Amino acid sequence: MAAEQIVAADGTATTSRLYVGTREGEVLALDPVVMNQAFVGTSTFERAQIEGSGLVWSFKPETDPELGGVFGRPAVDAQRVYVGFSTQDGEMGMLYALKRDRDRRNPANLEQGEWQAEVEGKIVGGPVLAPDLGLIVVGSDTGILYAFEAETGIPASWRQFPLPGDAIGPIWTTPLVVGDTAYFGSLDHNVHAISLNNGTPVPSWPSPTSGGIIARPLLMGNQMVVGSFDRNLYGIDIASGSSRVLASADKWFWGGAVTDGSNAFVSSLNGQVFVLDRDGNKLREFVVQGPVVAQPTTISSGGRNWVVVANEDGGLYLISDAEQSTDADGGLLSEVVILEGSRIKAPLVSVGRDLFVSKEDGVVWALRLTGSTFEKLWSLDTTT
Repeated sequence: MAAEQIVAADGTATTSRLYVGTREGEVLALDPVVMNQAFVGTSTFERAQIEGSGLVWSFKPETDPELGGVFGRPAVDAQRVYVGFSTQDGEMGMLYALKRDRDRRNPANLEQGEWQAEVEGKIVGGPVLAPDLGLIVVGSDTGILYAFEAETGIPASWRQFPLPGDAIGPIWTTPLVVGDTAYFGSLDHNVHAISLNNGTPVPSWPSPTSGGIIARPLLMGNQMVVGSFDRNLYGIDIASGSSRVLASADKWFWGGAVTDGSNAFVSSLNGQVFVLDRDGNKLREFVVQGPVVAQPTTISSGGRNWVVVANEDGGLYLISDAEQSTDADGGLLSEVVILEGSRIKAPLVSVGRDLFVSKEDGVVWALRLTGSTFEKLWSLDTTT
């Protein structure tokens, strides 16, 4: 799931767009503003109800074998939305580039200016753009990093890393692209750095850990912050690849870190949430009830910035800047809302003060933060 603001020519944000990949192999482009007006305050509504209220377009290609769910967050640029699917048999992945303004009357076929590309193995992490090079990059669970021209879908000149015959572990990470370099973790216990100019490893990399890595790295200053299945949170110098342990948790780090612009927030599977400054120094540590799988997100309301953390069971927590907080508990609010239903594993998404949560049962929730309280706007069952 991904979201963006649509900005008018005069610079004012006029509306927003939410892109949802469903477990049925469909992409939905939604207008949350219209949905807020049509469905606010109602119980969970069905997929068919948005055809005339809120659905901008949908896309579900007819393929053999059939496509399964979308696991990673789509990538969005000025022209297209890039979505990684996996086939139901798990043998291959399909990367689709769809126009943001595609014809809603064409839900099954590619249009001019759109493309698809096949990769070996499932796509678990999301695709990511390398705008300086005009590329879109995605990893697969066969341990291959692919790069394609974002405009045409033509493979990059180096096609893939590593070369055929070589191997690294499965890539479940959404890569981090900085300039012409892609950084990503693997289940081979390493954080890799690959030049997107030629598909070769950056000197002094990879940076080893003692566990598999599926969390997306976060760049903070001159170091990357990334958690590992060895229960350690690492700071890795991007110039040398050398690493140091910033914090240790009682269980794995699964979701990636986020930043509010000043500090980094990282959660683990036992509910520990670490707050680090730009140099990697630990400022605070909170504990929420239950494991945290989903990557947190930032959100603003009333001139105050928050980080939203969701435990697997549907509890949402708000954390403010630990240094500026006037709360007695140092910035952590207890469970502000509990979303009923199945587990939360997908990254949280926000636009302004609106939060979007995709649950494992296929239900998407929209909530609005007022002060320090969430109100439910609507929920959509994408499976019906």
